[in-house]
Amino acid sequence: MYAGNVNLGATLFSPLLTTSFQRTYGNIYAKPSDMYEDLFATGIESLLPSTTPLNSLLSTGKLPATALFAADSLPQPAGFGVFFGTPNLIKTSYRNAVLADAVTNPTTPQHPLRVAAYKNDLLAQNWTPAQPMLLCGGNADPTVFFSANTLTAKAYFSGKGVPDPAVTVLDAPRANMTLSTPPKVVLHKPKPALAIQVRCCRPITAAWFHPFATLQRVATLPSFKRRLKTAYTLTQSN
Repeated sequence: MYAGNVNLGATLFSPLLTTSFQRTYGNIYAKPSDMYEDLFATGIESLLPSTTPLNSLLSTGKLPATALFAADSLPQPAGFGVFFGTPNLIKTSYRNAVLADAVTNPTTPQHPLRVAAYKNDLLAQNWTPAQPMLLCGGNADPTVFFSANTLTAKAYFSGKGVPDPAVTVLDAPRANMTLSTPPKVVLHKPKPALAIQVRCCRPITAAWFHPFATLQRVATLPSFKRRLKTAYTLTQSN
């Protein structure tokens, strides 16, 4: 994300995650204004999680809609211009410090934010699933990037020797959610649980800000619910 490949909802997820890191490790910043622009720094640590609707947080200026970084902050990958603007959430000086550490210490992070992210990255900690896993995603999902997340995780597990049937990838269609053949999972006793990660897709537009709206709508579709139930049932059979 700090490289500029910002996901939709980042102005919400970033402070939510960063505050949790700060409360856990205490060294992400000395004060919020070290990281956040002054317009948003005051009260941001108590802003989320919140029962206040996201649209209200945006309309009252508690958070910027999409501008995570300043309009002149670099780098700016093509296609991500909506996430750079004014007013922005993250100070350029803080972003630059994170990027500098990524260049200097690509595999052994030293910047507190990167260290915290590393500690909480299951793949960085050599984790592999002990039970069959169904990775559901959407190749056009603007919030959880399908290639960078789902496919990367699948490749990682394969590289660690996890057999293909144990980790099934499902790319959920973005149109009517009429899924094809359910994933086949061969299991043996004892009956294992199934880990399901479900994300869906929607084009990136400046007018759409709620990252869970599509998932909530799609999850109610009978065909989608039926296929998930079928996949789950497969894992409970011998």
